[in-house]
Amino acid sequence: MLLAFTLLTIGYTGLGLYPTWLQSAGLVEYGTTTTFTGLLESNLRYGILPIMILIVLGGSFIKSVISGTVAKETTPETRAKGFSIFYAMVNIGAFSGKTVVKPLREALGNEGLITLNYFPHR
Repeated sequence: MLLAFTLLTIGYTGLGLYPTWLQSAGLVEYGTTTTFTGLLESNLRYGILPIMILIVLGGSFIKSVISGTVAKETTPETRAKGFSIFYAMVNIGAFSGKTVVKPLREALGNEGLITLNYFPHR
């Protein structure tokens, strides 16, 4: 779990800082609309790939570790309830992420997209 959360923390921090780095490099201007001023020609556009790889790896570790933890910490009689609770939390997170984050992003504009990167959502 420590490895998973470390990878996710580094990845989501990078996801939050990456737009600011691009803006400070003069490749993107944020406002009510996003203006690309050289990003498409720059190799810095590929900087998102290692950030996404960290997030993917962290997420993949969490899934297997939590499944194993539920299997280990439950009895055969309570195992179905344990997995039901786990998957219910996953579904609640997926639903609330789409119903809460999208309206927030639209209300805040492109600047809000940068701000929302500091809050993990799936």
